[in-house]
Amino acid sequence: MSNHIEDKVYRELSEHVYGIREEARIIINGKSEFWTPVDKMSDPETGFDAVAYRNGDRIIIAYRGTEGGEIFGRGWEDIETDIYHVALKEDVWSGKKNQFTQSVAFAQSVRDKFPNLYISTTGHSLGGADAQFASAMLGLPGVGYSAPPVTDLLPQAIRQKVLDGEMDGKFVNFIHQKDPVGAGALKPWEQRHVGSTYAIGGMYSLENIDRGLLTRLQELTWHHSLERYKFDKHGNIKGKLFTNIQTGEEIYKSPRLIGSAEAGTIQITPEILLQKADELKHTIRRIEEEHEYAKGKLLSVSHISVAEHIELMLHHNMSEFINWYGESTTEFEHILRETAKLFVEADTLK
Repeated sequence: MSNHIEDKVYRELSEHVYGIREEARIIINGKSEFWTPVDKMSDPETGFDAVAYRNGDRIIIAYRGTEGGEIFGRGWEDIETDIYHVALKEDVWSGKKNQFTQSVAFAQSVRDKFPNLYISTTGHSLGGADAQFASAMLGLPGVGYSAPPVTDLLPQAIRQKVLDGEMDGKFVNFIHQKDPVGAGALKPWEQRHVGSTYAIGGMYSLENIDRGLLTRLQELTWHHSLERYKFDKHGNIKGKLFTNIQTGEEIYKSPRLIGSAEAGTIQITPEILLQKADELKHTIRRIEEEHEYAKGKLLSVSHISVAEHIELMLHHNMSEFINWYGESTTEFEHILRETAKLFVEADTLK
């Protein structure tokens, strides 16, 4: 059995750990996978909760995130962790019991019990922060959703390894730029996440145009939710665009698919070609919308005589670019659709 685990599996277990600790059934390619709890740890004093799920030779340690709906229950300890350790960066090595050191202790105990199995970590929100921390300390792979960065809480030697990129690709974070927890409240997080971080969408500044802190907080529940993540039938995360926060690189499919064993052979199908054609069409519309937005901004200062010449020049250059981009992209979109049609016709003749 391959050690590769689909994005959807990590997402489902990140949610499953919030509820009853029973077997998780996850559908990939129309078939059911069953992930069975084999170990767990819970501490009401710190709010820590984690479950180790097993499927064959693979184990995923899922850490529970903040229980926002349980502020007067077990969620209060989560909020304290969010405030004192994540936001204020209080030392986790002071000797006081906390979720981050417990995340490492639990992962180590699971590894000791199952030394020959493939072990990785996952979690959502604070759970994703716990997963990052444990993975960095023990060198484990993993996937996190909507989690804040915790690199500054690591010991100096481990932190330097993270900063040098040694966890890049090994641990992958998925965030939405409009989520102040995963992306940053007023500006992007200054510290980096453990591993690679991919935002679904563009860069922070583009996704948060004219969105103040109040708006971001009002929309927190939606943009921070696991419901925001969608997957194809193969279990790969879906998005029109994925932007690597560290490098600015933009890709159009799950970064974990690119690096997986299954991605070794590229299979071109009519469906893939048509999907890429649709993505190009969407990109054209998005560029045109941004153009209209920029035109509106320019019109707001066009009454100023000094700005009139600049406004005309920018509008002319932007229009030329939009026309060139639209024509080139539409032509390529047409080529993709025609190629897909040829693929279908060739299959029919076989």
